[in-house]
Amino acid sequence: MELKYISSLTPLKPVTRESMQNLREVRQDILKKTHVESIVKHIYHAALSKATTSSSKCHKEEIDVNTRDYTMRVNNIPFERAQIPDILEKLQTLFPDCSVEHKSLSRGNDGKLYDVSKLEGVLPFVNRQKDQACFVIDWS
Repeated sequence: MELKYISSLTPLKPVTRESMQNLREVRQDILKKTHVESIVKHIYHAALSKATTSSSKCHKEEIDVNTRDYTMRVNNIPFERAQIPDILEKLQTLFPDCSVEHKSLSRGNDGKLYDVSKLEGVLPFVNRQKDQACFVIDWS
């Protein structure tokens, strides 16, 4: 008879008190890194898809921000504000000669997102109450 679950037969390892105290923090760090990688992968594939299927030279990935508890999500993947630089750094590595930024964009009456800081004379046509945080990749 062959044993399929050999891993259950491996001896148990001793764990120190210090290791036990740090297990939750280590798990949280791993989870945060995994979330950052998932967000980067999602944005990467979305930008490539846009470049292949659209004449647009820019991909804007909206960030969902829950103002009640200040949680942030991209593609339903949670992250913290402190992780934005990590996400940007990884995206800049993947798109080296493109502009990769985190911006607050304003939604126009037409439903599109606009960078008000770069456009003059559009303020009357933009609803600033519906500003949207985004990761922006521009390859123009």
